[in-house]
Amino acid sequence: MLLHIGVSYKTGPQAKKEAQEISDTYYISEDDDSSKNYFIETHLKDGKKNYFNQAGIFKPAENECIIISSNTKSRGINYNPWEDEFNEDVGYINYYGDNKRPDTDPATTRGNKYLLDQFKISHDPNSEVRATAVPIIFFETRKQGERIFHGYGVIKNVKLVTQYTGSGADKAYFSNYLFTFCVFSMKKRTGRL
Repeated sequence: MLLHIGVSYKTGPQAKKEAQEISDTYYISEDDDSSKNYFIETHLKDGKKNYFNQAGIFKPAENECIIISSNTKSRGINYNPWEDEFNEDVGYINYYGDNKRPDTDPATTRGNKYLLDQFKISHDPNSEVRATAVPIIFFETRKQGERIFHGYGVIKNVKLVTQYTGSGADKAYFSNYLFTFCVFSMKKRTGRL
């Protein structure tokens, strides 16, 4: 898997079909437009897994990775309480967790649990425990059928927040988590530090 920060990858039905038709030995050249296919680029060589149905906070398997996919395209609502912020150029991403309900403890939702567990692991005083933290990979959907890669990193901070959805008589408040991630630079380093 070789993804480039800031590049938009195709995720529509045609991209999914194209990915399903290729074999594990299919080679994609740098000039081939199919190299911008999310499903091809996230396909594992063993052929056992593709990240076809991933959305929100997704954990494909134990000790592999966590994929976060934020959907910032217009949702047809007046106020979007999940205004995630991607600033990988300066080294951080703010991402709101996956709780959406007033009557739910935000620590019990599946995605939030994954991230809270990783926060504990990556901040453990024991370096051997910290070494077991999995990479967290970031994508953003700005328009239907495309996903932008924003890099990978670890959780720097977790904050309990109050959000709301709806308006007027339909306004509902709920608790959620705001996760701040430290995003790693993927630039090659030359010379001495």
